[in-house]
Amino acid sequence: MHVLLIPSWYPSKNQAFNGNFIQRHATLISQNYKVTVLNFVSENIKNTLIESSENGNLNEITIYYPKKNNKIFQLISLRKVFLEVVKQIKEVDIIHGHVILEKGIIFIWAKKFFKKPLFVTEHGSYFFRENYSNLSVFQKMTIIQTMKNCDHISCVSEVLKDEISYLFPRKKIQITPNSIDTELFNTEENELVNKSKIHFIHISTLDNVKNPLKIIQAFELLNKQSKIDFSLKIIAEKTNLEISLYLQKSEIKEKISLVGPLEIKQVAEELKKSDALVLFSNFETFSCVIAEAWSCGVPVISSNVGIAKDMSPDLGILVEKMEIESLTFALKQFIESRKVYDKQKIRNHALQFSNENVLKSFDDFYSLRK
Repeated sequence: MHVLLIPSWYPSKNQAFNGNFIQRHATLISQNYKVTVLNFVSENIKNTLIESSENGNLNEITIYYPKKNNKIFQLISLRKVFLEVVKQIKEVDIIHGHVILEKGIIFIWAKKFFKKPLFVTEHGSYFFRENYSNLSVFQKMTIIQTMKNCDHISCVSEVLKDEISYLFPRKKIQITPNSIDTELFNTEENELVNKSKIHFIHISTLDNVKNPLKIIQAFELLNKQSKIDFSLKIIAEKTNLEISLYLQKSEIKEKISLVGPLEIKQVAEELKKSDALVLFSNFETFSCVIAEAWSCGVPVISSNVGIAKDMSPDLGILVEKMEIESLTFALKQFIESRKVYDKQKIRNHALQFSNENVLKSFDDFYSLRK
């Protein structure tokens, strides 16, 4: 079976980490299916540039096309490029779109061009009610029309499923979670870790929705309230000047290190050195870093989001209120109770997100076409 996968988010030469979890999905399903990825990227260029790479059953095609100031002209330009590319692709069996905004219109074009069923997997937090109300008319129409044209839909978590179901109650939604490499993210001990202090870690894009500044401020408050020695390592997927400048002036700058971006193997090693992952996001539809931490047997201290929503106390500590003081309290609570966490029990919970189990979820999802 040939799957034509069209993502709204996907790594490119200027955005290496954008939608890397979707790329992992593409690589995973290529174990069982032939997969062609069409990644459309608008840039300030004069002429269209197409780059492609093949690895086994996976063929990734990135199309860089000229960016237009006018939305109508942009759509016309995209339509022209789309037709040029799809005419070169042989028969496909399934159109699989990832993330409706902003490329949902291409999902529909592909469905009509190939006359094949449209499967959609959603990752976007814009389905959360408080976010959906702030979308533009164009964005809402893109979502509504794509949902109308899709034959089958899945999303990455129960949290996101609840939000989509609220807006589109007639749609039957399946869960196809993000996958993690449970062999790479394992419970091997790192003998180089200084056991005399507690090692916290935060991994994210450092966007405002992740609240990195509040995390640092919570640790500053912790330092005033506790005599326990600790360190915080922040791994950034992209540079953040505001955070860098703040850390330079912080009174605990010697306890906080800012690094990144790192290769995935390096991220795994850093997680294994850590006592807890700290996450304080406003929204998460899944959160791969939480799953990766759990796979290493590392508990999380997190706001009530993504796969951490309503998590068992065996997996970490939930921060119910989005307040710096609440996060500081949770950090102190962890320091007092960290020895009770069972690494293997935490890892066992993460195995549901293994490549094997997630591939089975996609097999079940694709079986709906019959």
